[in-house]
Amino acid sequence: MDKMMGKMDKLYSDIMSSYEKTVLKGEKYNQKALTHADMLMDHTEKLLNHETRITFLETKK
Repeated sequence: MDKMMGKMDKLYSDIMSSYEKTVLKGEKYNQKALTHADMLMDHTEKLLNHETRITFLETKK
């Protein structure tokens, strides 16, 4: 019976360890997604400002 309980404990430990690793990977993925979204928003804003500047310069001629 003790041998069976030991195996059950190890299985539970392995499952929880895998679960924790998966949760950490998910959190890292989420953080990367947010970082990339922020970068894209910054680039979009810069692109819009650049287009506005070019249009302004072209109308000056």
